[in-house]
Order: sequence, then C-alpha cells, then structure tokens
Amino acid sequence: MKQPVTAISLNPTLIIILLSCLIPSCKDDNDQNAPYISLGNDPGYIYRDTSVAPGEVLPFRIRAAKGSNNLTQLYIQVITDQADIYFDTSMNTGSVDIIKKYTKTLAGEENWKFFVRDKIGRTAAYSLVVRSDTSGSRPTSRMPGKQQVIASE
Repeated sequence: MKQPVTAISLNPTLIIILLSCLIPSCKDDNDQNAPYISLGNDPGYIYRDTSVAPGEVLPFRIRAAKGSNNLTQLYIQVITDQADIYFDTSMNTGSVDIIKKYTKTLAGEENWKFFVRDKIGRTAAYSLVVRSDTSGSRPTSRMPGKQQVIASE
C-alpha cells in the first residue's frame, strides 16, 4: 500500500530569513568616510600660498586622519615648469602628524599637492603654491591652501 505524499509547507517569513542568510551583505564604499589632510599653521611652518627665496628651507607640518579606514600612503607632488617631483611614504595608521622640510628650487612657481590615501583608495589632498621671492625679504603668506577630497577609483 502506498503512503500518501505530504507537501511541506514553509512559512513565507522563514523563506525570507533563509534567503537573507544566503545573500552576502556588502557595505557600499560610498558609506565610508574619506580621510582628511591639512597643514599645521604653527609659527615657522608653511600652510598657505607664499613666496620664498630659492635655496631656502620649506618646512611643512602635515596632519592627516583616517576616515573609516586606516591611512596607507602619504605622498607629495611638486609641479614646476622644469620638472614634477614626488615624495612617497607608506604607512598603516589612524593618523599622521609629521614635519617635512624641503628646499625651494630655482623654479619661479612650485605647485605643491599633499595627498593621503586610505586602505580602500579614498584620497584627500591639500594644495598650495610657492613662488620665488627674489627681493631678498623673508617669506610672505598670501592665500590659504585648498582642501580637497578625491573619490576612490
């Protein structure tokens, strides 16, 4: 004698719970906070557009903080009419407060860009211009630099 086949009835709520366990949850990168970078405006440090005599020291105090993810790279790009110069530092940290000193080149104008990148590729940047001062006077600040947030690619 054959046994009757019984249908298994599943509760719709149970089906939704089971399906949600099977679908991986992904956090959207757009929900992540970007890192932040600035230059310290302490006395003696450059933090704005300025004029400096060629050969003089350019002291920068670079401060950066993570957004949602640790910082992994600090790099500096200097663009002149003569060359592009890059300085690169790797790290894995939540914040940076570092002093860097460079020498003003003979170029009439140097465009300085300071970048910090986090582990998912989000980048923040700060930029300023250093012009040659041939008058023999001390550096003169002119305009504040610009803070930028660059989306990850």
